[in-house]
Amino acid sequence: MNKTLDDFKLLHHSGNLAEARFGYLSLLEKNPDDLEVLHLMGLLSAEEGKLDEACKYLEKALIIAPQHTVIRLHFANILKAAGRLDDAVNELQKIIAEDPVCAPAYNNLGAIYFTRKDYDNAIQAYHAALDIRPDYIDAYYNLGLAAAKAGRDDEAFTAYHALIQIETNHGGAHYQLGCLLMKRGRFKDAVDEFSIVIKSHPNHFESLANLAACYLRLGQADKSAAVYLQALDISPEDRDVLFNLGVIHMQQGYAREAVKYYARAVKSHPDFYDAHHNLATYYLMARDRENALVHFHEAVRIKPNDDSSKHLIRILMHDKELKSSAPAYIQSLFDSYADYYDAHMRTHLHYQVPEKLFEAVETAGVLSHGKVDIVDIGCGTGLSGELFKPYAKKMIGVDLSDKMLEAAAQKNIYDELVSANIVNWLNDQKEKCDLVLAGDVLVYFGELEELIAGVKNILRPQGYFAFNVEINKNNDYALMQSGRFSHHQDYLARLAQENKFEIVSADIFELRREAGGQVMGYLSLWKKVA
Repeated sequence: MNKTLDDFKLLHHSGNLAEARFGYLSLLEKNPDDLEVLHLMGLLSAEEGKLDEACKYLEKALIIAPQHTVIRLHFANILKAAGRLDDAVNELQKIIAEDPVCAPAYNNLGAIYFTRKDYDNAIQAYHAALDIRPDYIDAYYNLGLAAAKAGRDDEAFTAYHALIQIETNHGGAHYQLGCLLMKRGRFKDAVDEFSIVIKSHPNHFESLANLAACYLRLGQADKSAAVYLQALDISPEDRDVLFNLGVIHMQQGYAREAVKYYARAVKSHPDFYDAHHNLATYYLMARDRENALVHFHEAVRIKPNDDSSKHLIRILMHDKELKSSAPAYIQSLFDSYADYYDAHMRTHLHYQVPEKLFEAVETAGVLSHGKVDIVDIGCGTGLSGELFKPYAKKMIGVDLSDKMLEAAAQKNIYDELVSANIVNWLNDQKEKCDLVLAGDVLVYFGELEELIAGVKNILRPQGYFAFNVEINKNNDYALMQSGRFSHHQDYLARLAQENKFEIVSADIFELRREAGGQVMGYLSLWKKVA
């Protein structure tokens, strides 16, 4: 039985392109000027990526029917796909000149302007299409995309909402709305939009990944992890999903699970800096020098100007020339630590410095005569600030890590938070406070002369300085394997005398527990002599 054009069209629509091509060509052998078959051959050739061939078939069709609008629109689209944008624009403008109410021509013209990143003209073209056809779904969607790219988010919102009024479950519109809401920090509303998409398209990877990110920003780590795992089933080697699962597990205290995800990320993506850096930081905390060095070297390979990793390499290589921690190192360390700092310090390290600082200050009667002005240097997330807040007339927190300051801000402890190099900032102040707190700050400095001078500078007469250090019994100071510095009590006493401080108290106590043992330190309270 001889096959008809309808048979070949069915093959075409079902994806049997080779058989459809054979059929169309057999029909063209019998009738080379068959307009419909020429049109279909142009479309089929375009689907096969044979764009020049597609253009030739459509050009021949347009010689036969030069006013055929549908063929002309398809021809313009194929010209666009072939990169012949000027020719495509000319063809569309001819169609519009001859048929000013051809909405698809305006929509397609907008698509070309969008490709050229000429978003204003794209928006104008989409509006023209919608003026002709107010229910034109594709034009609404494209208008939203162009408006968002142009930074006209309100207009994008309007376009997507209008589209949803026409087609309630339009997945693309709900997805784009979710992205816009994420951009505005409206994560709860974004969750609703991405959930709508996933309900009808459960394997839409981008919606799953964004939904998980929203849950993470909302502090719902368990939900976030569950959705990220769904996304991982779809794309098992996606680096961002693997990385974020690592971050979540680290936040929840499951460090070994976190390391597995980070390791998978760098295995598939060897140049993934963030994963290498987090792995290196984990191994540093776990005192696994060899693996820490491997990943810090990888971090420097990827980012040669990474001063933080270079500093840590020097620490791990026991560089005795180091006299203080590089500011970039401190900033990077605590930025990456901020999300799980409180839980890790309290639960895993049994951290006691804030309580001991408060005890020393209270015992000395510093807080018994009314509220005082307090500066908390290296304030971190505010663990010390929380205890001193009720006694503060004004409290300023200073830290290098913006992420730690963000965490502190959420607690509403400080009247002012300053992102700055501590030593530089102290040197710019003059007799500004009655009490300076430095919980686990001096451990990131070897030489303390500049820091102590800065503290003296900011304190009013009779002001107090409360701080801790780790114990060194042999030298003024020394760099330890942990990357922190230890200090000798005699060195501290000498600095106190040189800077006119009276040592009110100096006690030895347990700072925290680490690697199965106690980390002991001095806790001192000094008073500035008038």
